[in-house]
Amino acid sequence: MEMIYLAYGLAFFMLGVVAFMLPKYNTTWHFAPHLSLLAAFSILHGMVEFIEMQRLGDSAEWLTRLGGLLLLTSYLPLLEFARRTWNSNQGSVRLPAPWVYGTASFGVAALTPWAAEPMASTHFLVGALAALLTGVALFATPRAQGKIYTTLRNEVWLCIIVLAFICYSLSTLFLFLLQNDPPLPTWLPTQADFLALFGIPVQLLQAACAVAATMGLVSLLLLAGKNSPIDATAFGWSQEAIVIADTNNVILRVNKAFTESTGYTAEDAVGHNMNLLKSGRHDDVFYNAMQESINHTGTWQGEIWDRRKNGEIYPSWLTLTAVKDAAGAVIYYVGTHLDITQRKAVEEEMARLAFYDPLTHLPNRLLLQERLKQGIKVARREGKQLALLMLDLDRFKAVNDSLGHLAGDELLQQVAERITTRLRSVDMVARLGGDEFIVLLEDIAYPEDAARLAEEIVADLSKPFGLTRSDDVRIGASIGISIYPQHGDSFEILMDHADKALYQAKDLGRGCFAYFSADLTIAARERIELESRLRRAVQQQELHVFYQPQVDIASGRIVGAEALVRWQDPIEGWIPPFRFIPIAEETSLILEIGEWVLRETCNQGQFWLAYGLPPLTLAVNVSPHQFRRSDINALVAKVLAETGFPAKHLELEITESGLMENQENATGILNCLRVQSIRLAIDDFGTGYSSLAYLKSFPLDVLKIDKRFIDDIPHSKDGMEIAATIIAMAHTLGLKVLAEGVETPEQLAFLQEKGCDMYQGFIKSRPLSATEFAKLLHNQQRNEL
Repeated sequence: MEMIYLAYGLAFFMLGVVAFMLPKYNTTWHFAPHLSLLAAFSILHGMVEFIEMQRLGDSAEWLTRLGGLLLLTSYLPLLEFARRTWNSNQGSVRLPAPWVYGTASFGVAALTPWAAEPMASTHFLVGALAALLTGVALFATPRAQGKIYTTLRNEVWLCIIVLAFICYSLSTLFLFLLQNDPPLPTWLPTQADFLALFGIPVQLLQAACAVAATMGLVSLLLLAGKNSPIDATAFGWSQEAIVIADTNNVILRVNKAFTESTGYTAEDAVGHNMNLLKSGRHDDVFYNAMQESINHTGTWQGEIWDRRKNGEIYPSWLTLTAVKDAAGAVIYYVGTHLDITQRKAVEEEMARLAFYDPLTHLPNRLLLQERLKQGIKVARREGKQLALLMLDLDRFKAVNDSLGHLAGDELLQQVAERITTRLRSVDMVARLGGDEFIVLLEDIAYPEDAARLAEEIVADLSKPFGLTRSDDVRIGASIGISIYPQHGDSFEILMDHADKALYQAKDLGRGCFAYFSADLTIAARERIELESRLRRAVQQQELHVFYQPQVDIASGRIVGAEALVRWQDPIEGWIPPFRFIPIAEETSLILEIGEWVLRETCNQGQFWLAYGLPPLTLAVNVSPHQFRRSDINALVAKVLAETGFPAKHLELEITESGLMENQENATGILNCLRVQSIRLAIDDFGTGYSSLAYLKSFPLDVLKIDKRFIDDIPHSKDGMEIAATIIAMAHTLGLKVLAEGVETPEQLAFLQEKGCDMYQGFIKSRPLSATEFAKLLHNQQRNEL
């Protein structure tokens, strides 16, 4: 008997050492605590058997009660093992804490029919549960162990588990045989039967089975640690964050570096989806490409942005590897990621040093070259223009010499700030070195746009600078301009021509700009001067509204007039619209001019009505810029309210291109104007790209045929057919038709024959001042009387 006790003690000691040391040396294997719990069950159960055998020899009451208590307690680790195994494999339904099962076990034991013999009934109940729960727990091991990706063959695991289960069941059976309390069924073998069969006392058989079951658990623990594919030490102390996830991207294990990098502990991460690391910076295309790479090559690596537990987004270098079983099926993924925040910072600093000026933090020549080459490619592909402005500071050397280099550096920094504030987001300013700067303007509409910016920069840099050593430092700037494609189609040529233009600007007296082409310089300066004068003209009321009669073809009566703006310059006299309207549209002056023309026309119309002249439709042109960028509905309502002019006598002419450029909002805007009873006309029809479908969707009243189609009558058969088609089409859509630019009787006769409703042109009258137009209306009234 003493040998039996010694074997018990040795087996339980080995089991305890292995069970409680395993999690220490194998930190990657998250299932080790589960088997440790199972080992604890075995130890406690073995202690019960030891005490029970003692009780058979010494029936002291305290031994009986201690044995029963330990027997019940021994199943709590087993229940906890089963719970953890279930929760590791089933994410949807999770079992609660083990004390629930312990309480239930005591409750069931108390309610058993053997209440008169509590210890015997408890032994029987727990013994029956032992067989069931031990089997459940042990047979759950292969599945859970499969998630730990052991290299040991499943058959070996199954064999060990089955043998341990059989030994535990036999040990429990022999214990009841020894006690014979409660009485066992008659069909079970007795102690005498086992002695006759094996020639060994039941006590020895019971002890041998218990020790064998315990050794089986020891083998499970040792084999599990031996067959873990990831080295525990390397996993736990690796400087790279490591995460293991199953095929559903549910996190199974993380290491210490992962917690340090992301802020997520094992408790935070295990059991959750990998989505908790997503930063939101990558779209589905990115993740689909990642998965496709893993499916085809078994791995993916690259830069990715992750999110820490505190919400901070950071860059990391991620390597994902798919681990497959013997059949080639993916069983889990191993990801290692390295926080590259510092590396990115170093790379950005190196790029800054390589591509940016350290003093002003502006791009340097190298970055300018790359940007300009790319800009030329885009401009060539899309048929656009770009400009290069080379800028040199005047009197900078004097500042450097008199105030020192620190003052010179401070001045350069302030110059860089002033230039930058003048640029659009798509533009770029670079410092070449010394006091030379380059401005790159992409996607300019006109060459004069570069001159306009040059004028603004020269003016800004002529203002005093406040430096540490002096608060009134004055310098100037000269600028040379080259334009793509007029002045070159490469970085080298454009830079060279801008440099030559810069020297031309200096020769002209400094503090100015010059194009590489003298003609462009003259034209740009004239245009800028005209723009400046136009701004003054708006303020000094040099603009006037003229009115061209619109005549009903059938009756010959004047039924309306188109309001046309004219500019009477004190220097040049009358300036035609084609010279200043494009400038107004480029500089947004058209919004101010358009509002003034609308208000002036409505005021004049109300004055004529009050004076007793017949009601007329007054047509006002709406610029595409005005239609797109201003609230035309609110403006019209405001002007009509201020002037008192009837809305039904106001007609707004909107060009075909203006409607097409703002298709998304055009219908809504026009409907709102129609609610105000405003008449709507489409101007210059046939010169754009509108379709009948679009035309049909707009609430229009009048369609105006562009003058270029009328000019072809009667000399061009195609022109006549186009005009006739437009008239017929407009009538089909329920629109009135007005022909512009009618100048000959032949044209008028043709239009009358084709059913055109109205016309305007020099055949009736040129545009007239308000006074002259009123006289024309008076004459018409007199003739009608």
